Amino acid sequence: MAYSHGITAKEKTYSPPAQEREQFTGIVVVGTAPVNMSTRVAPLSTPVNVPILARNWDEAVAALGYSDDWESFTLCEVMKSQFQNHQTTPVTFINVLDPAVHTTEVEDQLVSVVKGRAIVDAVGITLASLVVKSADGTTTYTGTDYSASYNNDGKVQIVVRSAGTIPPGANSLSVTYDKLDNSLVNITDIIGGTDVTTGKRTGLELTEEVYQRFQVIPDVLIAPGFSTNPIVAFAMVDKARKINGVFEAQAIIDLDASVPFVDIVDWKQSQGFTDPLLIAGYPKATYLDEVYHMSTIIASTMASTDADNDGVPAESPSNKAAMIDGLVYEDGTELYLGKEQAEILNGNGIVTALNFTGEYTVWGSRTTAYPMYTDPQRTFIPVRRMFTWAKNNFIARYWPRVDSRMIRRNIASIVDDANVWFNGLQASGYLLGGLVTFDESKNKLDDLINGKVIFGFRMTPPSPMEDIQGEFEYDTSYIASVFA
Repeated sequence: MAYSHGITAKEKTYSPPAQEREQFTGIVVVGTAPVNMSTRVAPLSTPVNVPILARNWDEAVAALGYSDDWESFTLCEVMKSQFQNHQTTPVTFINVLDPAVHTTEVEDQLVSVVKGRAIVDAVGITLASLVVKSADGTTTYTGTDYSASYNNDGKVQIVVRSAGTIPPGANSLSVTYDKLDNSLVNITDIIGGTDVTTGKRTGLELTEEVYQRFQVIPDVLIAPGFSTNPIVAFAMVDKARKINGVFEAQAIIDLDASVPFVDIVDWKQSQGFTDPLLIAGYPKATYLDEVYHMSTIIASTMASTDADNDGVPAESPSNKAAMIDGLVYEDGTELYLGKEQAEILNGNGIVTALNFTGEYTVWGSRTTAYPMYTDPQRTFIPVRRMFTWAKNNFIARYWPRVDSRMIRRNIASIVDDANVWFNGLQASGYLLGGLVTFDESKNKLDDLINGKVIFGFRMTPPSPMEDIQGEFEYDTSYIASVFA
């Protein structure tokens, strides 16, 4: 080494600091969207059977389009609830409505021209398919004769160009177009699968790609408009049970809102909905003359509640203000639930909404496992979600440690770090207590030789105070004190 006397300096290449993973509710919703209005451009793919992470209203609308026709475009309901009404966490959208498959051709429809403008009274029209002709169908016009664009309602507006060949006095035009048809989407499209030849995933199966694409753990699955079907509901639970082979989620479904209140408990039981990873909502909800599926309301309220708790799902969404102003059946008939009726639903593992203090709140803290099971780990929504959340975060937190050397220092490091994590959760009130250990009796020599290490996690999330009682007693001693 050369002799040195004095001061020297060297520059170190910049290394960005490790960033904490964002803490928010990872909602994944599968359904249909008016992708004919998407503004995505190359090289971005068409938003069909591809996960789209949207952090706000503008991102969601730009990627998937928007329409108030929620019956045809179910993802739009979630956009409105999540980003405008509740103004909360990002959502991963999976649209299965494919313009190449789910379209219906409409031929020779007459539209009225008023002051050089005509509105085609339909949503879901693909502009590329639009053909404009004279009213008698004998003349086909081109882009030099008119312009076509979507208005605020998602309908196509045709504007006659003054320099074109459409006669100034024309009061009607004939149009032919392809229109997205939600009725052609079936439960197979929603459930999806994996092509054995190409490996391409579709529908609910695309949940497998959410973490790899966005580093967002998908921990809540919804499919409003489709999850009433028991086949879809059970597919959601199966997917929630194991995502990427390691993660777990909670599925939120809708019970059939056409079933009367007096029959819905029997309907739920007849479908076999008794899974701890399943939350069932009933009936539907209204807000400012719009109708929402209860699964949408529960998911949004859940995300808002989590956000108030640093992204930790330790608190029940029950009795939290929901952006709704009424309850309705499928046909729009209003339903006014009293406390006793809501308790019947809650006592059978059904979440609803209740107006008891002048505003509607989500009402119910039980998974569908109740009353078949009664332990808090399977039946209380926040306790169940805390176990799911802790397991998911253990995997994400310590994944970088996989394949590191199996030495005592590394094992102790995981134990120490995990206990600091649990202590922080306890200090914040998210756990009543927790302990992480490396139990040598559970780590057999043969397992250790083969690289298998087991860490023990003991934790107690707080249960919700579901039943608060006050005992009032008449005390005569206060009478004597009056005359003392």
